[in-house]
Amino acid sequence: MGVYTSHFNLYKPAVNEVGWGEKVNQNFDIIDEKLFIAGFEKIAEIELTESVNYVPFENLNGNEDWFYMLYFTAKNMGNSTAKYYLFVNNDTNVSNYYSQGILASADNVTASREEKPIVAHATYEESVFCKMSISKDPFGYLRAFSFASFDAANIVKFEILSVCYSLTIDNITSLTIQSSITNGIGAGSKFILFRIRRA
Repeated sequence: MGVYTSHFNLYKPAVNEVGWGEKVNQNFDIIDEKLFIAGFEKIAEIELTESVNYVPFENLNGNEDWFYMLYFTAKNMGNSTAKYYLFVNNDTNVSNYYSQGILASADNVTASREEKPIVAHATYEESVFCKMSISKDPFGYLRAFSFASFDAANIVKFEILSVCYSLTIDNITSLTIQSSITNGIGAGSKFILFRIRRA
């Protein structure tokens, strides 16, 4: 039955070989779980059943993992536009962070910088889909950048945001996504965190 590849714990079918059945299903289950091809390893998955103000990711080791990739979709159940912040190592003082953003809305493009770690927005009773890359740079500063799509379909907006922590850190031990408003992360919101490096 084909050739066994020990690194991926998978079998490679031989040319014109058929009848794999459940073995192929098992192989795809392994790929789905570990994402070996992309090099990602899922380390956290959260689906909310009630509204919250923040979602924490604890017990991380950025010195071993090097890079993180976070995907999330959040539903704003608050009463105004929500800003979503990225905090590192439980430091929730927004003045210790800066963000630089570019927002595209219809044919308008604007840029802004804030003394807050903003990685995404969601308008009132709407949602956001965000993809984010996170790391500690060689000087010891947390850096992240995100791509986000938000607002209703007929007025969809796109933004790119970059965040930098103004203090140096020895390691990334925790990350937190926090809403600027109460109930800004509603039931049905989903988060998946991957580490990129397989040490």
